[in-house]
Amino acid sequence: MELEDAVLEDIYSWVDQHRLSRPKRNIARDFCDGVLIAEIIHQHQPKLVELHNYTPVNATKQKMENLYLLNRRVFSKMKFELSDEVICAVAYCKPYAIEKVLLFLRSRLETFNNKEWAHTSYLKFNLDQKTVPLLDPPEQEFQNQLPQNCDQPEADQSTCEPFLYRRNKKTVKSQAIQKPFAFKNDPISISQLEGKHKESLAKDETIKILQEKIQRLEYLNHLKDLKINDLQKRLSEI
Repeated sequence: MELEDAVLEDIYSWVDQHRLSRPKRNIARDFCDGVLIAEIIHQHQPKLVELHNYTPVNATKQKMENLYLLNRRVFSKMKFELSDEVICAVAYCKPYAIEKVLLFLRSRLETFNNKEWAHTSYLKFNLDQKTVPLLDPPEQEFQNQLPQNCDQPEADQSTCEPFLYRRNKKTVKSQAIQKPFAFKNDPISISQLEGKHKESLAKDETIKILQEKIQRLEYLNHLKDLKINDLQKRLSEI
C-alpha cells in the first residue's frame, strides 16, 4: 500500500535535517545497507551506535548483515527489532519499505529522547502485525503496509532528485509496477544467512582468543629474553 503524500513529505523532510555521509539520490538505495540508518541514530544518541561497525557495501548479503548487526547492537537497546521480512525488503530496496522503517525509527527515537522507556514495550517490526502501539497515533497502522513478500525488485534509480528526498509520483509509480523476481531463488536464504552469520561470529571469537594467546606468548617470550640477558650480564661480571 502506498503512503500518503503528506506522510512521505514529512519523513523526507525529517531525513533532510540530518547530515549524511553520502549524496542524497534515492532513499531506498541510499539506506539499503543500514549505514545511513546508523548515522541518523548516532546523531540523536551517539552512545548507542559505533559507526565504524557499519561500512558501505554493495552485495545484498552484506547489506543484510549490516541490518542484522543494527538489530542486535542498536535496535535491541531501543526495545525493537526488524523482522527477517523487513530486513529483506530494505536490503532489496522495495518501494516504501525504508520510509516505513524510518517512520517507526523516528517514533522510537522520540521515545528514547524523552526517556519514556519505562512505559514502552519491546516490539518486533514485521510484515504480519496489523498495528504497532506507537506513541504517535497517526503512525500506528503503517506496519502492515510493508510488502508482503520478498518478490519486489530493487527501486528504480533513474529519476531521483540529487539533493533532497522529495516525493516523485512518476518514480514511485514505476517502482510499484515492475515485474517481481522470486526471492526463493536467491542463492542464500534468511535461515542460511543467520546460520552463516552465527558461524562467522564464532570464528571471530576464536580468532580473538588466539590473538590474545599470541600476545600473551609474545609477552612471556619478551620476559624470557630479559631474564636471559640479565643472567648473561651476571655471568660476565663473575
